Amino acid sequence: MIIVGWIASSSRGHRGALASLILGAYDQSGRLIHVGQVGTGFSAAVRGELRERLAELAITEPPFDRSPPHELATAVHWVQPRLVGTVEYREYAGSLRHPSWRGLRTEIDAADVGLPE
Repeated sequence: MIIVGWIASSSRGHRGALASLILGAYDQSGRLIHVGQVGTGFSAAVRGELRERLAELAITEPPFDRSPPHELATAVHWVQPRLVGTVEYREYAGSLRHPSWRGLRTEIDAADVGLPE
């Protein structure tokens, strides 16, 4: 999946830390669309490393070709869709079900990431 944004934690003691990643993929027409988010599978060290890398890719508007879900409109820190990660999930039915982060995939170009089958 392509990382297109992140949400900061609002819990005491962790405020501002990475809480979850917003994910996207390209559909058959080449449009970047929202496929869900993932908030589990990260160690504290990985959260910190990702947060630093994502800061370098910050943008002000969502990178999707269509508007993202309304609940993401104000809470997300958007990033250029360049980083790709592996996400384990149970099923994809318009969004990922029970996703868990597995790690960055630096050998995969974001332009090659399509929708889950």
